Amino acid sequence: MYDGIIEADKLPRLASATHSNGNLTAKLVFSVDEENRKILRGEYAIEVQVICQRCLEPMTLSLSSDFMVGIVWDESEAKGLPKELDPWVVTGSDADLISAIEEEVLLELPVVAVHDYQCIDAEMMTAGEIEASEQETGENPFQVLAQLKKKPKDV
Repeated sequence: MYDGIIEADKLPRLASATHSNGNLTAKLVFSVDEENRKILRGEYAIEVQVICQRCLEPMTLSLSSDFMVGIVWDESEAKGLPKELDPWVVTGSDADLISAIEEEVLLELPVVAVHDYQCIDAEMMTAGEIEASEQETGENPFQVLAQLKKKPKDV
């Protein structure tokens, strides 16, 4: 069992995906199930700062999750795991536990981060279709071709 803190500088992929992040607290338990599969159960909590895609200001997210992975040594073993177990493929003799936990945190990040309140003036936002009267009527570059097509041919 492991119960401790992983410092922010040990999570480089998370640092590149966020504006900033703090230390990660984690609890991990290794076990073997009734079918002799190696299992890692864990939970983590971390606060990260991401950029709100609406107002472009930093915002803090509190991320926490429980996870359970099956430890395997190749892709063929991974295919044999039950659906409730995500595979953690360990290559070589050393397993990078911090990287595995970091992967779980990265999966928890939102695709598009926005504040849960109206962070910019509603008048600045638009949604839906643009009305025909608001659309700019520009010159169609293919209109010249239509005119050429209509001209009688000189023989």
